[in-house]
Amino acid sequence: MHGAWVAFIRDLDPGPQWPRYTDKRRTTMTWDAVPEALDDPLSAERRVWTTP
Repeated sequence: MHGAWVAFIRDLDPGPQWPRYTDKRRTTMTWDAVPEALDDPLSAERRVWTTP
């Protein structure tokens, strides 16, 4: 986690294991026992808040 944050602060890019967040992909890193990059992991909750 530390290395990813340092890379993000230094280069605005946390590295290949954590792809850039975009409106289409919404990649989020989960820091669990095994870190994992997930695309839009809270999509159902987000849709509830953005649906009229």
